[in-house]
Order: sequence, then C-alpha cells, then structure tokens
Amino acid sequence: MRGRAKWWEPFVVEDSWLCSLCGGLCCKANPGLYLDPVQFVEAWELPAVWEMLPVLEENYLTLKLCMGVPIPLPVVTGRGCIFLGSQGCLLPRQKRPLGCLVLVPSEESVLEGEPLCSLPKELSCLRCFERWRRHYQKAGIWDEVLELAHGLSLS
Repeated sequence: MRGRAKWWEPFVVEDSWLCSLCGGLCCKANPGLYLDPVQFVEAWELPAVWEMLPVLEENYLTLKLCMGVPIPLPVVTGRGCIFLGSQGCLLPRQKRPLGCLVLVPSEESVLEGEPLCSLPKELSCLRCFERWRRHYQKAGIWDEVLELAHGLSLS
C-alpha cells in the first residue's frame, strides 16, 4: 500500500503553531492510538510476519482494549505519552499514531488549558477497531494479542 493514497489522509489537519502553543495537552492526557493496522505496520516498518510483544517492547508501545479490541499506542508515563518531549513529539511524523495525526487542534485547548482537541467527526473509531480485529484474525493472532492486552492491563 506504500505510494498509494491512504484512506485517512483527508483527515490529517496539521497546525504546528496552535499545537506548539498548547504544550502537548492531548499528549499529556491520552497518547494517540494507532487506529489502522496498515498505518501501524508501515510506521514501524514491520516485515510481513511479526510478533506483537517484541514490537511493543522495542518501540515503547503498549496495547489498550477499545471495545474489546487491542489497539497499539505509546506507553503512558507519569507525564503522559512517552514520546512527548520539551519541544513536542519525539517521533518522526511517519511513526506517529494515526490518532495523533488526525487530531483536530482546538484554540479552546490553549485558552482553557485543557485537552479539547478532537478526532474528526467523519472518522469512525468503531470501523478502525474492526479493521484491527480483522487484521488480527487474518494473521491468526487474535487470541494471542487479546491475551497479551489483558496481561499488559494487569501490569
């Protein structure tokens, strides 16, 4: 799928000036989710066959159960996303979670000092979660990843 337009590209709204003013409020509150398995695989340049646990551990990622589906995201520290640095996101753009790339900046976040940015209304998280479910099932790793997600939530 490299080189072709991605379904999510129309949703990407970047406003580096507005984002720099807020100081990463969204990153401190909730690190973004990798909402699409293709974007995740391409972001981390994974081979055709890969194992979830080593990828998570090597790249400071974890899993969050969303509607019963394990979705990768950056590890959360006491200050928020592990990739939040003093100058913003430490990840190169191509490795950032899709949930971060499509986040719609909000002036209210800066004015209120609260993370009030949002995902585009047209983006269906349920469809994204279903893409992940199908990806895991097609790869034959649904049970393994679900067990891993439950284990990570206990630690």
